[in-house]
Amino acid sequence: MSPRLLLGLIYLSLGLIIFGLINDISLKREKPVLSPSPEVILLPSFQEIFDVLVMGAEPEGVAAAISAARSGVRVLLLDPHEKPGGLFTYGMLNVLDMNFGPRGELLTKGIFEEFFRQIKGEAFDVEHAARVLTDLIKRESNLTFLPLATFMRPEMDVLGKTIIGLRVKHDSLEKSFFGKIIIDATQDADVAAAAGVPYTLGGSDYGLKEKMAATLILHIGGVNWQVFTQGLRHSREPTTGFNKVTAWGYGEVMHQYRPKHPQIYVRGLNVGLQHDGSVLINCMLIFLPDYLDPAARLKALQIGQAEAPLLVEYMKKRIPGFERAYLIGTAPELYIRETRHIMGEYRLTINDVLGNKMFADRIALGSYPVDVQATAPGKYGVVYGKPAVYSIPYRCLVPLKIDNLLVVGRSASYTSLAAGSARVVPIGMAVGQAAGVAAAYCIRKGLTPRQLAYNLADIQQVQKELIRQGAYLEEYNIPEAISTHWAYEYLKFFRSLGLAAGGYHNRWHLDEPISVKPFIHLIEMAAVRSGIIEQKEIRKVFEPIEASISISSAPLSREQALRILASLHKEVPEKTSGEDLFRYFCEKGWLSPTVQKQLQGKNLVSRGLAYALIYDTLNKIRNQQISRGEAG
Repeated sequence: MSPRLLLGLIYLSLGLIIFGLINDISLKREKPVLSPSPEVILLPSFQEIFDVLVMGAEPEGVAAAISAARSGVRVLLLDPHEKPGGLFTYGMLNVLDMNFGPRGELLTKGIFEEFFRQIKGEAFDVEHAARVLTDLIKRESNLTFLPLATFMRPEMDVLGKTIIGLRVKHDSLEKSFFGKIIIDATQDADVAAAAGVPYTLGGSDYGLKEKMAATLILHIGGVNWQVFTQGLRHSREPTTGFNKVTAWGYGEVMHQYRPKHPQIYVRGLNVGLQHDGSVLINCMLIFLPDYLDPAARLKALQIGQAEAPLLVEYMKKRIPGFERAYLIGTAPELYIRETRHIMGEYRLTINDVLGNKMFADRIALGSYPVDVQATAPGKYGVVYGKPAVYSIPYRCLVPLKIDNLLVVGRSASYTSLAAGSARVVPIGMAVGQAAGVAAAYCIRKGLTPRQLAYNLADIQQVQKELIRQGAYLEEYNIPEAISTHWAYEYLKFFRSLGLAAGGYHNRWHLDEPISVKPFIHLIEMAAVRSGIIEQKEIRKVFEPIEASISISSAPLSREQALRILASLHKEVPEKTSGEDLFRYFCEKGWLSPTVQKQLQGKNLVSRGLAYALIYDTLNKIRNQQISRGEAG
């Protein structure tokens, strides 16, 4: 027998022994076999075998690791950094996006509340936050934290459905750690992606190639907080405010700044006070070509660092209280808002969020606005609406394809638009706590996370344990205010495509008139984003229409709307007009009974009616494509 073959058999034997040890309570009937990695000699000790492995000491991962440890299982928390905190510690994001209920009650209780009470405010000192998280970790006897451990790849069973361990680089060596349940708390769902879990990128799930902008946090000294906040007190901008530790505003002034680099855009200031009197400022947006490429991230970081002193000089001249400001530095890492959105057993939608949906398997609550930052230079961010209270179902944590994995954080199974709310860290920590409890429960009961997702009695036991650990899962019944409007279902369709926004006050303008240009724009965008008509094809249709119709701000008439839609059907006699055109649409079955009723006797088209007309038309085209076998 050759030495190479003998060594390979040794690796395989070690793998089988390890896997037998860690599967005293089997997660599967078929016991998976370790696929050995021949380029690295593994000499594992017993200490390298854990019940739960959590990859990523982001705040969400810390919450997951602590809750699993409190549930009585042995946990290993791994992270590439020296300290826990991730986005807080290294992205230096120090202002919390809080979630309160209709009575002012905190919705994200449990471990997040423990953290929140110790940092004492919605803005915090980043070094203090890292110490608080470290102390929370150290209190748990069942929890081991391994810093400076960079994720390399998952160790898979031979069937490719179970992750039996994580390969990391630590002390310049590659090493594998083994566990029964894996929790992916990396910002970009790196473990899930490497294991083959399907995902979408950025806004691709609703037809956009772009992703929300990244931010480089600025660290500035010499700011006179009293003068600065007094200036905000007299601001006429609607999105302005401050308290003892945080302030926001000066959007109009900052929008006038002209960046040196075209990848940079500057918005209003979001400022958090530090213990030494310095401030951290979130205002610089950076647009990357590839947010998952380390080289692109490094280049973007360097671009932002070069822009930072220029931006500070501008603020010294334009912002009260900044006259003596100076740049201390920038965050060592970018604040990345959006990359992957994994596909799970359920995907939270924007209509779940704004519809205040309560799921039977809820494991966290939220109320943060659906805040989608700019996706390209020159574009503004959009607030799509503000929920009262919504819930996140456990199924959003359970990815497709892999049986013993849970995913937490902004890359969990949320649509891109729903993530505009669910991505914020307080919600993420509540979700992380649920993942830890669920992982421990699965180990005790011999279940996979996916089996747990479809057994309501077991879910209820997880919910009880979460409540015992301080989580808040009250069931609310708050129908969305606009839900009684006849056009509500049509509004939901356009919201799902990012084409209807209500702002912070949920103003949908369904009964207000719409003009020709917005109507045509809605048709084009809805057709393209829903995948019914390609961009180049719909432009062929509408370019001659736009040339022949007077594009004005005058309200859209019923006849104009039907004539524009007729161009998509391609079979309406040219001379048909007025009541005959309406009757033709009805006879062809192109309008639902609801829309026919709303159009009857109407001359002008409201926004709600426009949504309904466009939806009916596109739905008819989609059905025709299906009948012809053309739909993808």
